[in-house]
Amino acid sequence: MSGLLVGAMVLGPLSDWYGRRPIALLSLFFEGVSGVAVAFAPSFYLYCGLRFLLGAALSGITISSTALCTEWVGIAYRPHTIITGHVSFALGQMILAGLAYGLRDWRHLQIAGSAPIFVFFFYI
Repeated sequence: MSGLLVGAMVLGPLSDWYGRRPIALLSLFFEGVSGVAVAFAPSFYLYCGLRFLLGAALSGITISSTALCTEWVGIAYRPHTIITGHVSFALGQMILAGLAYGLRDWRHLQIAGSAPIFVFFFYI
């Protein structure tokens, strides 16, 4: 949770200064790298540090992508865009529950949840 807080405080203003897209790409990269690295963390302290980076990157992605999506659509469609983002998050949590049922090892689950992030790196 502290990673989310620090990420919002640092990456939010940076996305205003340097642009939403560069910060979103940087956050996607750090989320993918730190998410996969968490699965291979040999110590608890490294695990906590990587989870902190993962939370900060997630906050940067959330802030940047929400701002980008609302700026790309017209004023009439902005509420629909926000609702679609929240519904997508809820659907992702449901899919994660099924994925966790199928993958019993937390390391495999961490890799399966973090590795597809790199696909979105080329999408934005």
